[in-house]
Amino acid sequence: MARNLRVGFEEAASEYPDKIIIKYKEDTEWTGVSYNDFRDRARSLSAFLLEEKVEKNDKIAVLMENRPEWPLVFFAVVSAGAVSVPVDPGSAAEEIENILKDSECRFAFVGESSVALMEEMRRRCPSIEKVISVDSDAFKDAASRPSERAVDVEIDAGDPACILYTSGTTAEPKGVVLSHNNLLANCGSIHKSGMITQKDTVVSVLPLHHAYPLTATMILPLLYGGGIIYPGSMRGEVLMEAMREAGATVFVAVPQIFYSFYQKITETIKKIPFPFSLLFRSAVSFLYRIRERTGMNLARYFLYGIHRKFGRSMRVFISGGAKLDEDVEEALLRFGFTILEGYGLTETSPVLTYSPFKRPKIGSVGVPVPDVELKIADKNEEGIGEVMARGPNIMEGYYRREDLTAQVIKDG
Repeated sequence: MARNLRVGFEEAASEYPDKIIIKYKEDTEWTGVSYNDFRDRARSLSAFLLEEKVEKNDKIAVLMENRPEWPLVFFAVVSAGAVSVPVDPGSAAEEIENILKDSECRFAFVGESSVALMEEMRRRCPSIEKVISVDSDAFKDAASRPSERAVDVEIDAGDPACILYTSGTTAEPKGVVLSHNNLLANCGSIHKSGMITQKDTVVSVLPLHHAYPLTATMILPLLYGGGIIYPGSMRGEVLMEAMREAGATVFVAVPQIFYSFYQKITETIKKIPFPFSLLFRSAVSFLYRIRERTGMNLARYFLYGIHRKFGRSMRVFISGGAKLDEDVEEALLRFGFTILEGYGLTETSPVLTYSPFKRPKIGSVGVPVPDVELKIADKNEEGIGEVMARGPNIMEGYYRREDLTAQVIKDG
């Protein structure tokens, strides 16, 4: 395993220099960014940060919607030895202020729509020295300066890479410190599980200030030669169009989105007239029984018209962030989709379990990902107790809260 995120990314860029890793729509055309292009821009931006006197472990806020500049800023920040602090641009001003003050951010990278808000935050938060819009000429110049080699700041595996705040609504927000090693380890575990591989192109719609999408839809693909699609919108028709046109293979989302897919598919099926509807349901049930017994997914071909709407390349849906409704899960499996449920939390970088591909068990979040140990402590008669986890993905602790850290981390 690479010793830090910068080395991990540089190794991937050397292995796949010309591969397109980011796709996004500019006006009506899809634009692709290769590893070489991305690496050069990340190096330039990282060098710019050092010129601006950003020092090791300085905190830098990232406050923007999902877009190609998001991973660029993140990798530039961590490559300079600084710490990324992702913040939800849609949060209340008080919550943003609490996070920025607690983390003592020096810089903030924002989208144009958040510039006014951050300038106000700059007045309230003395630590903030500069607000940089990723839509500005200054940012574009900083990211395009020639830089032939990677920044060489010494970064250890245990150094912090990012701080993710799980609650900023109170006067004392709780910042989860994830190290380079934490994120590398969890990406390695997900990759070993086969959920997301270097052959995959992942759709990025879940907000990147959460650990689940940050790891699964951004860091992992960039470390292992995968691809990322930024649809630019969460609207159903835009999302489906992006999946089809950009060749998506993995869609990572929360249960609510899969419920909306389920609703649309069932509404379409309800329009089938009798007696064809009866024959249709019988055929779907028969094919599902075959899938349960043999693992053969013939419904994917029987329901080709429905599957085509998600694109010919779509391989798997991955659900996390909340419990997936079992009826929705079963229905999607019956319709020939592969949907896997996982479980984790911010403090574990975040993925702890995954549902195996060949025989996903409805209602289960599966088994521990490789390199993670789980046990259930203090079980009652029904086997219900507290989930305890150990592994290299366990956070370094809560930022400047040794008291809270001591309550949750014991013996590793």
